[in-house]
Amino acid sequence: MTNEDGWPRRKNIRLQNYDYSMPGDYFVTIVTQGRQCLFGDIDDDGLRKNDASMLVENCFRELADNHEGIDCLDHVVMPNHFHCILRLRSGNLSLSQLVRVLKSKTTVGYIQGVRQKGWPPFDGKLWQKGFYEHIIRRERVFDYIRNYIYRNPERWYYDHLNPNCSSVTDNIIQGIKDLYG
Repeated sequence: MTNEDGWPRRKNIRLQNYDYSMPGDYFVTIVTQGRQCLFGDIDDDGLRKNDASMLVENCFRELADNHEGIDCLDHVVMPNHFHCILRLRSGNLSLSQLVRVLKSKTTVGYIQGVRQKGWPPFDGKLWQKGFYEHIIRRERVFDYIRNYIYRNPERWYYDHLNPNCSSVTDNIIQGIKDLYG
């Protein structure tokens, strides 16, 4: 199916009739446009951060500093994507608004890095349109996601977002579904 402009329609992955400004814990993944690896490398010693990955981490932490009712919990910056758990304690901002702020601040900062520090340029946009989210409703799912975030660098070889991924992929989405049984 296509929209009125002839482009393929994007599947809405959000939960119907759910208020994403409601208090709760949310697992979020955002991916660079074209899955460009701009945020460091992974080698046998783990994640080697660069200035761009530090920018993403700092912008993430600033969400809680600049917006009341938000806790920025676990996170990891990977070479071409970012995983985090956000806790909303009040309905001041929706999850989409927070992700939009994060994408905007990191994009502006990255452009400055390209101009002033010679960071690799990106093509068009820094981030892909949209983001993946999961509403965390159970403690064991929270623990599973927290462990996934913590272990993500060591599992890079199996990550489907890795351009050089092996044929056996690490599927967080299926793992979460399995926990809900």
